[in-house]
Amino acid sequence: MLWKGTTTVKSNPVQVQTLTPTSHSFTWQTFVLGGGDDSWLRDVTVIDDSNIYAVGEVSVRDSSGQVDPNPYNAVHWNGKDSQLVRIPTRIWNTNSYITGELKAIYSISSTNICVSTGGQVIWYDGQNWGGDQFLFTNLNDTTFGGITSFFGFSRSQIWGGR
Repeated sequence: MLWKGTTTVKSNPVQVQTLTPTSHSFTWQTFVLGGGDDSWLRDVTVIDDSNIYAVGEVSVRDSSGQVDPNPYNAVHWNGKDSQLVRIPTRIWNTNSYITGELKAIYSISSTNICVSTGGQVIWYDGQNWGGDQFLFTNLNDTTFGGITSFFGFSRSQIWGGR
């Protein structure tokens, strides 16, 4: 039964059946990333089983045991092991770069990946991260920090949302 405005819509009963359980054997592995202070991953994109990226912020400790002040913001899995990555993020209204926290990632292919700091989109062409674009005009703009997820079909047909 569905309620729509002031009208109740009814239908005849429908027969449904769930899928049978699989007999696949799963093996789980635990990976520890970071080791510094707080670390988190916010989003992941799977291109294939040997090319997976996750983004967020990962803190590590240096050789003296101190927390490195420049955290990583991505992890790449190549099918055998993971590598921490620092994707440069531009400071708004400057030509200065830092490694800022990333909130979303989306891949169209292995040579067409985009990430978001929330208010900035950065593209990967398979070799380099760059081509960044800010989505707001000033720090009071309501779109500041707005992109936390992506969906699309090509670089010219991609949508971002919260």
